[in-house]
Amino acid sequence: MSDGDARKRAYVSAKARGASAFAAKDYASAREAYREALKVLESNDDEVAIAHSNVAACELKLKCYAEAKAHAMKCVKADATWARGWSRLAHASIGLGRDDDAENALERWIALAPDDADARARLREVRERLAKNEREGGWWRRRMARARTTMGSIPTVDDLGAVAMSIVALVRSKYDRATANERLVVHCVIAALAYYVATRWFGLGRGRGYGFDDAYDAYDATSGLSLWTLVGFVALYSAWKSGASVWTLLSIANMFGIGGGRRGYGRGYGRGYGRGGMGIPGMF
Repeated sequence: MSDGDARKRAYVSAKARGASAFAAKDYASAREAYREALKVLESNDDEVAIAHSNVAACELKLKCYAEAKAHAMKCVKADATWARGWSRLAHASIGLGRDDDAENALERWIALAPDDADARARLREVRERLAKNEREGGWWRRRMARARTTMGSIPTVDDLGAVAMSIVALVRSKYDRATANERLVVHCVIAALAYYVATRWFGLGRGRGYGFDDAYDAYDATSGLSLWTLVGFVALYSAWKSGASVWTLLSIANMFGIGGGRRGYGRGYGRGYGRGGMGIPGMF
């Protein structure tokens, strides 16, 4: 007996066992038998589409929709002219809640079997859900689902949300183990980012907040909230929460020019200008 004949006999035997188990509603056993039948086939065998369809049917009965869809996609890839393959793909997509994919599969199914009443009924249901989702703000999910159909695997909104939550949990864990000084640095960085967003997007505090430029211009006390001042407030708050002494708080306030102006900036020109912080000239 040739190798081809042996494979064919093994395929027929496994397929028959799968059909018998499926008829008896033993879908798990049917799936194993159909998988066994699929393994003995080569990629170019005529029965490949049927074998994948049979496995997909069992997966659908077992509500394993992701596995059913994977086999259904391989089925239509092997034979795109077989309506049953598209029906498997449509049912698997519906089970996964991917109505855009289901709509596409149903349209292909109906094109190959225009008299199939079940396909037309399913298509009406799917389109009603799609219309409802779009009215309720599902436009983005619909576009992403269509992109997945045409471009391959793209993360869903839920996937991105899960990743974001994982990142937040990791950052929170790192922050909880940080020292007081490390937390102070984190607070200052967050304040700097918030300041950047506020000034770039909302126009908050347009001025630089420094008193002098290269020329000896008059001190501008109305230049708006500066990044330096904002970071100073954050540093003061963090130090206060950490139980810093009054002297430490005064030193931080003076460093950032809070309460008594700035120390006189401007590329080396601040020596005799600017106001001493907190009314204590010359502390820094």
